[in-house]
Amino acid sequence: MFFQSLDSALERIREHENEHTLRFSIYKKDKLFGNTDIFNGKHHKIWWADRTDIKVCSLPFDGIPFIIGSKLVMDCAHGKDRKLKRKIKEKSKIQGEHDFKKHHFYNQDTRKMDCPAQAVIREIIKFPDHKIMTDKPNQRRKISKTLQDQLNKKSTLAFERRFYVDIPSISAHTGHYVGKLKFYFMMLVYRTETIRIQSPHLHTSFFTTSDDTKIREQTISKYRLYVA
Repeated sequence: MFFQSLDSALERIREHENEHTLRFSIYKKDKLFGNTDIFNGKHHKIWWADRTDIKVCSLPFDGIPFIIGSKLVMDCAHGKDRKLKRKIKEKSKIQGEHDFKKHHFYNQDTRKMDCPAQAVIREIIKFPDHKIMTDKPNQRRKISKTLQDQLNKKSTLAFERRFYVDIPSISAHTGHYVGKLKFYFMMLVYRTETIRIQSPHLHTSFFTTSDDTKIREQTISKYRLYVA
């Protein structure tokens, strides 16, 4: 799916976040994202379809030439901890606060669960006035050359800026709960932690029946980090 404005594209992602009780955070953002200047004097390759190795927001041939602008990649909030090495280095400087080895740091105070889900927005500039009706190599070359000449001369050129959005399915999220399950789990963890504090002699496993030991160990007593 695509949107005519960046605000609309971001709003769609926010709607998805609210609907399924999850969050995405920016991982990579190209310079001038959403405002690619096609008349900046640089050579912009004219495309008719994406390469076959492009899997996210891939554009098939529709007869309309386009320029690939910028891209925004967003990680799930429970994705890979990309600042882990820096955190370990900073923690190692603090003496006497914790007694654990480096490889135990990840499980100490983080909500990162290595979830691979990513949301992507691609900025694409289309030229509908230069659409070809039949896909022939000579027509592609002719129109591409015409477009390049117009861009180099900064001629008046009609174009359409589109923002293609790819939002991962719920099944793409791993290592954490989403939607209603997340809400119920949050309440369970809160209730379990409250009871554990009030009655520390009771074991937390009495209140937690999940078979997902990794999730339980990393989130029990840290629910505020987990559901942020």
